[in-house]
Amino acid sequence: MGVGVVRGARQLVLVRHGACAHTTLSLPAPVDGTPGTLTEHGWAQARACGRRLAEAGFEVAAVCASPTERTLRTAELLGLPGEITPCPDLAERDWGTWFAGAEGKEAAERHARARELMRADPWGWRPQGGESLREVRDRVGAWVTAALTGLSSGALVAVSHGEAILAARMVLEHSWRAHPLALPQGPGHALPHGGALVYRFAPGAAVPGHRRLIADPLAPADGRAGADWQRLSGNRG
Repeated sequence: MGVGVVRGARQLVLVRHGACAHTTLSLPAPVDGTPGTLTEHGWAQARACGRRLAEAGFEVAAVCASPTERTLRTAELLGLPGEITPCPDLAERDWGTWFAGAEGKEAAERHARARELMRADPWGWRPQGGESLREVRDRVGAWVTAALTGLSSGALVAVSHGEAILAARMVLEHSWRAHPLALPQGPGHALPHGGALVYRFAPGAAVPGHRRLIADPLAPADGRAGADWQRLSGNRG
């Protein structure tokens, strides 16, 4: 049994898909002319994350993934036992028509404008035909609650996207803003590509009591940040 794996406990493992062409351009979603497939680096990240999860010794109960090529491929490259179940509720935020027809500089300008609007109304702003962050939180949160209700023991691995995982954090961590991630470039809230957040639930607990971060699966053992279990203050799990 791996370090930190408690007999009878449950774990929820949130994995962000590996890097893609659009993410190297800092875009939240593929746009016209930008493929949404994993880059070579993204493949390496996914494989390395799988090795790190295997080293941890989790007893994998199920593997779920957002039904996009990049998340399904990441789930496959993790190399975990069992079938991969596509779960639409794990999909990335729907950006509607915000990036329709945009490429290159225009796509970057639209993204910059979206960031301005989100700063003014982080929860309520909705791109035309898309989702607000509040709606993403409600969607992902409902999935998390239902999935954990059906999990008696072992680890549930869910491969998803940046804002969807952020939405899950809002549900899982009572004071998530007080628990920034220990990232190589400094504390932050966005899980890096190929990274994983592991939540540990004590037997019978409805909320996680501890969190573990795999920030950079490609980092050597002596350069891994935030790899120890952290107690989540405010959570009674």
